[in-house]
Amino acid sequence: TVDIVRNNEIVQSFEPEELDCELSWVDDEPLRGALMPPCEFCDHPFCFYYVRVIQQDDEIAWASPIWIDVQL
Repeated sequence: TVDIVRNNEIVQSFEPEELDCELSWVDDEPLRGALMPPCEFCDHPFCFYYVRVIQQDDEIAWASPIWIDVQL
């Protein structure tokens, strides 16, 4: 399973048939609706995405997050 995670919530999952595959996804939610509020480590709204892969043997791999900072 390949999961796209936004702000610690799965927003899209794929079940590829092949090990070697190419996937794409577009987040149609407006950025304002996806933003998390400011917190102790970030004084302005932000969101983050990462990709997580769960293999057939239940081993897990994930990518480093991509942070999106927004100065409103």
